[in-house]
Amino acid sequence: MVKELITGLQCSLDNGSSRDLIAPLLDKVIKTEASINELIVLNETELFSKQGIMISSEDYFSLASRCIEPLMTLFDEGLNRLKPML
Repeated sequence: MVKELITGLQCSLDNGSSRDLIAPLLDKVIKTEASINELIVLNETELFSKQGIMISSEDYFSLASRCIEPLMTLFDEGLNRLKPML
């Protein structure tokens, strides 16, 4: 999912979309990608394995928050940038 978002934003830049609008969003998605991938791997290895959960709920929610917060910020920034265009 993240790869598709990065590819879509990069295609928008390549096709002449506003660099001021797209580039900051692309940069933030790329910076968030590592945390998102870490959460995906954690889900696959810890939560969906038959061996049981080895991570504390506090650590899990801390990791999830590190992933979600930047995405929520990106969404809000995107909306704020689009409002003047509507």
